[in-house]
Amino acid sequence: MHAWRAAFFSPVDSARYPLVAADASEPDSFDGATAVGRATLDPARGLVLTTDTRLARALLGGGAIKLLGLHATLEITNEGKPSGGADLSVADATMGGVPVRVGPDGVTVDTQKIPDLAGRAEQASAALGDVLAKAGFQIRELSPKVTKSASEETVVAAAAMVRWEQPPTGPGVPQQAVELRLGEVFADSLAMPTTPLGAPKLGPVSPVSGVPSAASAGPAVQQVQRAPTVPAAVRVKPALPRLRGRERGRARARAERRVTCPQDRFAFAPRFTEGTCPLCGWKPEEAVAAPPLLARVDRFWLAVILWGAASVLMLVLVVLAYARG
Repeated sequence: MHAWRAAFFSPVDSARYPLVAADASEPDSFDGATAVGRATLDPARGLVLTTDTRLARALLGGGAIKLLGLHATLEITNEGKPSGGADLSVADATMGGVPVRVGPDGVTVDTQKIPDLAGRAEQASAALGDVLAKAGFQIRELSPKVTKSASEETVVAAAAMVRWEQPPTGPGVPQQAVELRLGEVFADSLAMPTTPLGAPKLGPVSPVSGVPSAASAGPAVQQVQRAPTVPAAVRVKPALPRLRGRERGRARARAERRVTCPQDRFAFAPRFTEGTCPLCGWKPEEAVAAPPLLARVDRFWLAVILWGAASVLMLVLVVLAYARG
């Protein structure tokens, strides 16, 4: 950097922009980083994605590289056909104390601050780029990288991309590389056009029963509409399953044991209701009030008798088997 300053700087420029040498004890630092992303639906432009990224200051290379006021904005509008663009800027930058501008092609000397280099700007910028390359640095603006499809667009860009590669130290020795994207913006917009949903079509509204009209006089009588019923002539009783042989005879006998009370038309079996109607107490003539034998027998004692008989039978079988054995 000393050789570059001696070749291109005048004494006045050297005094105005003193040399800033790299200091190994000065760590890289970044201050004032902010980022805002927003997605909105605009009736006129469709889906709108906006991204705004700012970085107040970045110090690299032991303080020899200073970037100030990095700002990147990105906007994509999409109505089925996406389109957008990015705006990238670095307000101020210095390399070893030399004012420079950061662009897509790299670093160039800022001739607005150093008007003496206006005639030799290209030569001074090329020589400054060689100085940075020997130190392993590449600094440039990352132009928007756009990936498009039918209804989707992806954009990535950065106000400044700083890449440092370790200088070769010997054959076979691996090298390290670091890449920083300062003030990076990214957006991925996907929108598919579709037909708007129309209003639902409603049929005529029937008047509600029970609501009085404005023209009616006197108190309104509410009318209650009931569900239509099946006429008596159409009602069909469920048919009994078809039975054959003994099952048909048992069903007929079971039906004969039931009587219908003439007062409340309730059918009942007199044997199970003590010979009277359970609703009104009516007692039919020649009704058999005695319940069946199985209904009168206590099932508990019946189970005890059967268990005792089975025990006696088992005992007899065991004695006979022992006597024959």
